[in-house]
Amino acid sequence: MTENPPSESNPSDSSPSQEPHNASLGEPNPPPFSNPTPPAYPGDQPYPQGGWANSYPTYDPNVVHPQGYGPTPHPNAQTAYVLGIVGVVGTLCCCLLFFLPPIAWVLGHSTIKAIDAQPHLYSGRDQARAGMIFGMVGTAAAVIGIISFIGFTALDLFLTDW
Repeated sequence: MTENPPSESNPSDSSPSQEPHNASLGEPNPPPFSNPTPPAYPGDQPYPQGGWANSYPTYDPNVVHPQGYGPTPHPNAQTAYVLGIVGVVGTLCCCLLFFLPPIAWVLGHSTIKAIDAQPHLYSGRDQARAGMIFGMVGTAAAVIGIISFIGFTALDLFLTDW
């Protein structure tokens, strides 16, 4: 058995070639299992350095959170919600509470504006919006009820006069 000298290449040799990948261009072989670096995007920023202390928001002495868990519910949000529900039910059932839905509508709208002006202080926007929507529905029902009452009363007076 004859051995080949180290300068000659042996086709049965399983070791990778040490020649350049593209000899005509002079490019070397890429390292095995290398991942190319992802392209940099315009908005990419590195993570903040300095440890865990920089990842938490800073303390603002003007913000008061008595529970310590976030913004407190706006005091008028639940009021608008309750007035809206009671107004709709009262208007549809006995027509005596027809004055409550417009109050709920206005109160809900002003509460939403107050919450949007200071979202770091107040929560309860969904309740205020629900109260405002109940107020709209109740006001529409009250207006239809009042117009119907006036119309039927006028019709009754007109028909009994003849």
